[in-house]
Amino acid sequence: MSEQWRKDLTVANRTGVHKVMELWHRWQSEGVPDGAALEVAAILIGMFRHKEALEILKTLGDDLQVRQQCALVLAKSGRVDDAIEVLEGLRADGHDDTETLGILAGRYRQRALAAGGEGTDLQTAYNIYLEAYEDTKDTYPGINAASLALELEDPDEGSRIATEIVEQLVEVPRAEMDHWQFATLGEAYLLLDNLEDATRWYRKAVAANPNAVENIATMRRQARRNLENLKQAVDALDKVLTVRGVVAFTGHMVDRPGRAEPRFPQDHVGDVRLAVREKLKAHGAGFGVSSAAAGSDLLFLEEMLERGGHAEVILPFPEADFIQTSVHEWEDRFHKVLEDPRVSVTILADGRPPDEELEAAFQACNARLLDRAKEIGKSLDEEPVLLAVWDGKPGDGVGGTAGAVGEWRNAGFTVDVIAPGGSDRPGKGDRAGADPAAKDPTRGVKVAAPRGGKKKKKKGLYANRYCLAIGIEDYHGEMWPPLGNTLNDAEEVSQVLEGLYGFDARILENEKATKANIAEAIEDTLGNEVGEDDLVVLFFAGHGHTIHKKGQEHGFIVPFDANEEQTSKLIRMDALVSWSTYLECRHILYVFDSCFSGILSLGAGGVRVAQDPQAAAIAIA
Repeated sequence: MSEQWRKDLTVANRTGVHKVMELWHRWQSEGVPDGAALEVAAILIGMFRHKEALEILKTLGDDLQVRQQCALVLAKSGRVDDAIEVLEGLRADGHDDTETLGILAGRYRQRALAAGGEGTDLQTAYNIYLEAYEDTKDTYPGINAASLALELEDPDEGSRIATEIVEQLVEVPRAEMDHWQFATLGEAYLLLDNLEDATRWYRKAVAANPNAVENIATMRRQARRNLENLKQAVDALDKVLTVRGVVAFTGHMVDRPGRAEPRFPQDHVGDVRLAVREKLKAHGAGFGVSSAAAGSDLLFLEEMLERGGHAEVILPFPEADFIQTSVHEWEDRFHKVLEDPRVSVTILADGRPPDEELEAAFQACNARLLDRAKEIGKSLDEEPVLLAVWDGKPGDGVGGTAGAVGEWRNAGFTVDVIAPGGSDRPGKGDRAGADPAAKDPTRGVKVAAPRGGKKKKKKGLYANRYCLAIGIEDYHGEMWPPLGNTLNDAEEVSQVLEGLYGFDARILENEKATKANIAEAIEDTLGNEVGEDDLVVLFFAGHGHTIHKKGQEHGFIVPFDANEEQTSKLIRMDALVSWSTYLECRHILYVFDSCFSGILSLGAGGVRVAQDPQAAAIAIA
């Protein structure tokens, strides 16, 4: 399989955890390439998929790297003492390599912070980091030693190490840096009190791997601590190091036919769906924890997936039993949600309990999903919110929505309530005025075609979403002066589309953004991947150019290798459209942040090109 597996894993990693797991399952059936399992486990750890990572690690024996990664999973699961025991065992066996020492020092630091900085663990962590850095000049223990020097009130030593790290990393070609190295450079500039450059490099760190949410949370946690020690606003980098919110969910099932007192009628499904959508947007939700009963549970899960998020589903007993008890006519939607690779499922019991024990089973399910949301929130430094579709009344029994709301409120967490519309007066959080099309309670359910004709195919979500972001700051020729922020714009658009909307994003920057490379990226690379139900966004930030001939204006974008003598080195707008005809996608969105004259012609008509670098994100939202 040569090294193609690394390229496949890199593409899957940039797309999201569902693609990583799809690739892993394919390898399991075809044969796992040498070294791939450990890399997949490391990626899953960064994506907050500890359970899946640990299952892979358990199959890999007892070598050094496996034990290191197991220690990381233990620590991230809250078992810090166990992680330290594993790592001290490695050190006792003679493993004093940088990786082992760095992970070990991090665990002492983690334990020290959990204890409020009391005791000797913080000094121990600093000593281990400093020893590893002085022996190897590796920037990973170095940057941690620098930040701890600041925390231990030795800012001059911290500045000395940070300066050395900057001098070392600025010499590394950007194409060879991973997101941790970008973050290390950002942190080094922060420790040198240079917030502008820190912001720039942290932004590159996020753009390099926006799906590594737990790693980004770690970067933000450390940045906040450094900012506090520097006596600056602790949230100064939060807009760059963005972590999506954690939302637990509880809600009423849709009313069964003949229910004596309406609570969540079928004809309010559309209103509730749109209310859930707005609440998830308001909370910046990226992680959801819920059960999967007919009605509001499944609406919540569908909306989480529609916004590119991930979900954990907690079921009190096996799927077949749960369908009979709580899903009924929504079975097709239930299976569609649970089969999505972005959804993980936990089943609490081996079978359905007797009727008299059902309430206790549902109560245990509620408790588990709330605990899980708290665990995820703690790992990401995000306080979880409980979103509830609730009529405000006591439930039909324990283990229901009212009980979950009470539990959550008693624990001091935020509860955001949407009324299900079962009364004439909507409650807090209810949203009226829904699109009539959204009121269809059969959304996602197979419907027989009307007699006398074929069922019309309804276009729903895109099958896949792709983005090619091009940013050029420093041009080859003297004719085109350097530009500011174009690389940041390309990276930010890529980051937003990939992180929030599930795009497979690729970036061409500076010397890589030649005319030939741009054409190849569109015609060959995307041309071989994009399908008829896909969406493509083409974003360009750089110089534009207009030539006036025969009374007409001809618009061009300027690639990296353009010069003033040869118009053929520019990219004509109609040529760009011609290249795009190779893409058999449903829609293409062109976004340009450049100075050229105005119309991108498509066929007989014309579409004015968006000039705002944020337009892509707005259009997709």
